[in-house]
Amino acid sequence: MYHRTRILDRDVDRIVVPESRRQALYDLAHGQVGCHFSVHKTKQRIGLNFMCPNLVRDVVYSCKCCELCQKRARITYRDCVPIEVGVVSMEPVFSFFYVDCMGPLFNSKAQYNCAIVFLDKTCRFPHAVPLSNLTAKHCCEDMLSLWQFTDVPSRVGMDNANNFTGELTREFMRRIGCAPIFCTPCHPEANSIERTIDTLKSLISKVAQEYPRS
Repeated sequence: MYHRTRILDRDVDRIVVPESRRQALYDLAHGQVGCHFSVHKTKQRIGLNFMCPNLVRDVVYSCKCCELCQKRARITYRDCVPIEVGVVSMEPVFSFFYVDCMGPLFNSKAQYNCAIVFLDKTCRFPHAVPLSNLTAKHCCEDMLSLWQFTDVPSRVGMDNANNFTGELTREFMRRIGCAPIFCTPCHPEANSIERTIDTLKSLISKVAQEYPRS
């Protein structure tokens, strides 16, 4: 069966390729004879002598599935695979808290110029308590106040600040049955709460600029 068409002002009879032979034709025109040309040139090569329905769609699919072309293709922004879902944590909610201190927040004298920030590892629940100073006593009191509401976690991730590594905080952790995990010095990325602190600082800064006297 032939299909008559006009190419370059000439009538051409092209062979209509049956469905069972189309994939072999695409592989021949693109890989074995076509030297892995692009979709446009492969389509032109096939279209000179052959005709089949959905030629463009089939050629595009065949070229995209070519293993050699995929390995040699340049990387573009379209190749960035979006992250559909994050890493799912299997730990129970409120069983692991990140704790860190934030401050000083203002250059001027303020009643509450710092805060202690909590972040749950599983559900990313944030909690911040304003403080007048960052002593170990105040930090332990605020930890106990929060954990009376959420239950005492089994582990807590903290940095190596003196109010966390001090004897009072260690004894407090031992008595409530919580294991402290201290981050490696000079590696703040080990504590996931740092991004939460940056967000809180940005929010406080914007509110302070809009309401400077409140």
